[in-house]
Amino acid sequence: MNFASISFLFYFLPFVVAAYFVLRGRDLRNLWLLCVSLLFYSWGEGFGIALLLGSIGVNHLLANAIARGSSRLWLTVGIIERARSCGS
Repeated sequence: MNFASISFLFYFLPFVVAAYFVLRGRDLRNLWLLCVSLLFYSWGEGFGIALLLGSIGVNHLLANAIARGSSRLWLTVGIIERARSCGS
């Protein structure tokens, strides 16, 4: 499924948006968007989900470390990790 397909535009997207507005609370909405995003990406490229989940996990840990303090150190670690994983 891609963004221009009929199934995305007329089935998947309206369902996701409607459910988003029915749900209450930022955390629940964010969890919903995470789950349906993973579903969308797995639909097109199933084996890339492990890589995507790994990236989400590392970025989440780094964001939490930045929020707790010593943000300059963890921001630098995050930038280096990102540049290394992109092959730059």
